[in-house]
Amino acid sequence: MHHNTFLTLTVDEDRPGLGLEGLFIDGVDWRANSSQLGLEVPSDLFSYRLYPSSNEYTSSSTGALVKRFNAVAGPAKPQPRTLVDGGDGGLFGMACMTWTETGFFTTSDFELEIVGGRLERVRMVDSNVTMARAA
Repeated sequence: MHHNTFLTLTVDEDRPGLGLEGLFIDGVDWRANSSQLGLEVPSDLFSYRLYPSSNEYTSSSTGALVKRFNAVAGPAKPQPRTLVDGGDGGLFGMACMTWTETGFFTTSDFELEIVGGRLERVRMVDSNVTMARAA
């Protein structure tokens, strides 16, 4: 049993996917470790989002719809666009390296369990930690 374990998801009108605003396992901010493994970089320097992977199935134990999502970390503030893109950020762009990192971090796969259109549980696949909706 994990104590002080929770996550906070957001739906942001101007951003794709789901925002991963908070992810704590046994009181430890896993977002701080997921962006630079072992360095525990402050999690507010990064933006974390969950994107659907198009994998889904029906749970044999609960009958719930389970959808798989990938967690992606990127800079909280986008870098300036390159000159070739009409910006003033220089010749080479490093603003969006996000997709090159997909699947690299240990917190990359999440399964969202949906019952009757309502999210009930989230499981971090790689660490096998399941979090249930608060009552």
